Amino acid sequence: LLYVDDNPTGFTLGERISTNCYTIHFCKVSPLIKGAYQQLYKDIAAQQDETCEWIDLEQDLGLPSLRQAKH
Repeated sequence: LLYVDDNPTGFTLGERISTNCYTIHFCKVSPLIKGAYQQLYKDIAAQQDETCEWIDLEQDLGLPSLRQAKH
């Protein structure tokens, strides 16, 4: 859960699917907060231990912005 100025701004749902991979199943943020997706991704990465080599954002649904985020 991401807060900006004490207001919930975004959240994500994911799980560790193997010893070296974490998958983000769902991520949603307020469109008014620039950089919120990036902050959530950064926070998730920081929470992983040294055995996690990959963070998978699942499908990009053919959307250029999601494809860029996955890259």
